[in-house]
Amino acid sequence: MSLLALAAVGVACQNDPLMDVTETDGRPVTVTQLAPSAWVAVEIAGQPSLATDGGRRRPSLVFRSEREVIGSGGCNDFSGPVSGESAAVAFGPFATTRKACDQDIMDQEQRYLEALARGGRLESGMNLLYLVGADGKVAVRFLAATEDTGFEDEPL
Repeated sequence: MSLLALAAVGVACQNDPLMDVTETDGRPVTVTQLAPSAWVAVEIAGQPSLATDGGRRRPSLVFRSEREVIGSGGCNDFSGPVSGESAAVAFGPFATTRKACDQDIMDQEQRYLEALARGGRLESGMNLLYLVGADGKVAVRFLAATEDTGFEDEPL
């Protein structure tokens, strides 16, 4: 993937007025409907996600099946169970690798994994997936994974 394409994604995320909203206009979606699929986190706790490895890697979430997810926090990889009734979802506990990265990436990873651990409900619209917390606010905003969104792994 070219750096120019990643730069364009980064600029688009920074200039996207939807990045600041706390509500979605998506529809409820279940874990069963999402498996298998791969997603890249573009916003975590109201902040645009940071890319690592020269822009090639962002926090991600892959629904491998109705019961298993894998992904990256941006630095470390994780895997674990997922469960859900209707649009409600619960993640974890996760097994994670233990690499060290720059502090801003480690802080982002912690916010991301905490948001997943809190669970909530899933909504989708267009190419977006939202994890909405118990407070009704978007905890994590995902974009369908492609090479252009900073997803480098083979997802499925």
